[in-house]
Amino acid sequence: MTIEVAKTAGFCMGVERAVRLTEEQCRTHGKVYTLGQLIHNTAESERLCSIGVTIADTIEDIPEGSRVVIRAHGVGRDVYDALKKKNAEIIDATCPFVKKIHRIAETESADRRTIFIFGSPVHPEVRGIVGWSGESIVAENIDDFEKWLRSDENNRYKRIAIVAQTTSNVDKWEIFLKYTRKQCTNVKIFDTICSATDERQAETRSLAKRSDCMLVIGDSHSSNTVKLADISRQECGNVFLIGSADELGRISLPTKDRIGVTAGASAPGWLIKEVVNKMSDEIKNTEIMETSENQSFEELLEQSVRTLYTGDRVTGIITQITSGEIQVDLGVKHAAYIPESEISDDPLYNIEENLKVGQEIEAFVVRVNDAEGMIMLSKKKMDSIRGWDRIEEAKANDEILEGVVVEDNKGGIVVSVNGIRVFVPFSQTGLPRDADLSDMVKKTVKLRI
Repeated sequence: MTIEVAKTAGFCMGVERAVRLTEEQCRTHGKVYTLGQLIHNTAESERLCSIGVTIADTIEDIPEGSRVVIRAHGVGRDVYDALKKKNAEIIDATCPFVKKIHRIAETESADRRTIFIFGSPVHPEVRGIVGWSGESIVAENIDDFEKWLRSDENNRYKRIAIVAQTTSNVDKWEIFLKYTRKQCTNVKIFDTICSATDERQAETRSLAKRSDCMLVIGDSHSSNTVKLADISRQECGNVFLIGSADELGRISLPTKDRIGVTAGASAPGWLIKEVVNKMSDEIKNTEIMETSENQSFEELLEQSVRTLYTGDRVTGIITQITSGEIQVDLGVKHAAYIPESEISDDPLYNIEENLKVGQEIEAFVVRVNDAEGMIMLSKKKMDSIRGWDRIEEAKANDEILEGVVVEDNKGGIVVSVNGIRVFVPFSQTGLPRDADLSDMVKKTVKLRI
């Protein structure tokens, strides 16, 4: 038997970010609430509950003044307003791709366009988008769209802005767009399907074509997981969707064929590994992942799950600090390093004071060179991602931030706040018109976004 695990299997960036933010809150404060499941995965939700997460079904279930994580799917504007009335401390873990749709819906609604959402009307992401729209319509297919057209002969002449649920099926989306362009005269289209979704679906289709059996790991309530199973069935006649390793007992896996394994964006890496490990235990005397070297299945699985890609966020241990770079052990076969230019954007940052050999460090994968066995990392990109999260949180909560003035220009000053460059116009510096802004450089200031 040959088992091939899809490279794109498991957490997407938005889900990984939501889980990370929630874990950080639990470590720091012990207990947080989420309005509904943080992500659509029962096993991961149970794990999060074990470390301090309480899942609230309604806003009424959240006590006054609680710390609340907005889940990756996002929520409508009314939910933010309701939480603020309860004096809740909001940690916004909405996926950045979903946030973008919220901004589109709000802006286009203000421009008096009807927001047309291609997606499931019961999906929490779609309900959240509706909450940022004025007049809106939701359609899962062309039939739903046709019903709306027939309901009023003037509908085909309306000003419409079309967006898609981030996890929509790319092929169905293209067919839908082709149809709506023919039927409507004033359509504005925003391609909002997440690029990770597109890549995952394309790889799943390719993997299913060359597999005798497909195993899709994820929750049956997860929209993107169900779509992966649907795509797999189009190319492979033997497809199983399972939510845990325990469910392997209810299916009959072939022992001499090629098995493809993929997983939805809300399936954690530990779950994927658990499922594939159990497969190896149940099929003892089979040849798994043929290779020229005599490697064990566990070694091959570790390589497949631990393969790193550009854009991954990783944690490692600093093994050496030189004048030009920092060397990091990531626990993989490739050597990893952070060039001096990728350590910090802060001109006042002191490497010797802040970083030590043996210290744990988080970084962003910039480049993977398999030929040379090297991985280039960036600490400043990771700091920027975190800094941006902090900036958005402060904006939402009208908080005061602190930063260092790094430069002045004709229009004002630039302040580094958590690694993010923040522009402060001259009129907002509080200085008289004839003041010399250069005197502000390197000074610590407080500001609001």
